[in-house]
Amino acid sequence: MKIRGFFQPKDNAPYISATVVQAAYHLSHSVSFLVDSGASATVTADVDVVRLGLDYDELQRLEEGMTGVGGTVETTPRH
Repeated sequence: MKIRGFFQPKDNAPYISATVVQAAYHLSHSVSFLVDSGASATVTADVDVVRLGLDYDELQRLEEGMTGVGGTVETTPRH
């Protein structure tokens, strides 16, 4: 199987596009994913959560949050 991707001109980072389907909510949207072969978790940006129509309370969260080059991100529910 071959998965074709692209390099984002803005940051020259590798991305792939995929159609994300959530049958229970009858959703189907195209989403771009940053390719990070060393990642131990997948993060979905809040703008994509809204665009996909997902419920924040239904998403699994990391209790310890996420830390990256830019700092720490809280992964607790929004209320």
